Amino acid sequence: MKPLVIVWRVTGRCNLSCAFCAYDRTQNISRRHTDESLVRQFAELAASLSRPVLLSWLGGEPLLWPALTQLTRDLRQRHGFAISTTTNGTTLHREDVRQHLIEHYAELTISLDGPAPLHDALRGQSGLFKQIQHAVKQIAGRGPRLRINTVLMRHTIAHFPALCREVARWGIDEITCNQLGGIERPEFYPANRLLPEQVSTLSTQWPALHPRPAASPRPTTASTSAPSPPPRRSPTCRTSLPNAVSQPAPPLARTATAPKCAQSSSRSEKALP
Repeated sequence: MKPLVIVWRVTGRCNLSCAFCAYDRTQNISRRHTDESLVRQFAELAASLSRPVLLSWLGGEPLLWPALTQLTRDLRQRHGFAISTTTNGTTLHREDVRQHLIEHYAELTISLDGPAPLHDALRGQSGLFKQIQHAVKQIAGRGPRLRINTVLMRHTIAHFPALCREVARWGIDEITCNQLGGIERPEFYPANRLLPEQVSTLSTQWPALHPRPAASPRPTTASTSAPSPPPRRSPTCRTSLPNAVSQPAPPLARTATAPKCAQSSSRSEKALP
């Protein structure tokens, strides 16, 4: 039976200043959190339907919602819900945050829009790309299905093929992309929206994103005497672009890399207390 997918925007709060996003921290908008009691009531109703449930947290930045940690634990334990979230990655340098995600989440989607200098500039935080890279390598193969989602814009789309190959080496399971929309920040859209010829070019490039499909082992920090882990499927790449391929592309090639254990020192707001 297919799961009932519930998407819940739990907070309007965000700690980044993305010029293309309505939740940019510099915008004068409501930053309220959702009512936790309403989530719990709705969860009881969903559980009564006797079907699998995937509950996905959105924001703002959902990992900044103080109630999220205990609520997620409770819904997992009481109802057996699968939990997912989409995050900007600013709190993933924290070991307690990563461990919570590993233990309680079925899926984790991380926003990443280009190579390090471009992504950090778009998101308004220096070092964020490297912080995400480190965190992904710590989480990969230990719990949730990992996904990178990219917002494609006029000045970023040329970097997308290289970005796919880069994050595939980190242990990502799936890469998704969508084009910049014009509803949230209409002042940003005209100069940054995709051009028809760019979509056409990406459609042509799509098959070349996976020139050498191959499985690779899960990253591991185990000693060399430990048994080898089972092979892991290479990530798939999906798109919602018009006129581009409508079916999932074959798996991207990936070479295995062992995660490093150095703790990131990047700044971020407190999350998941």
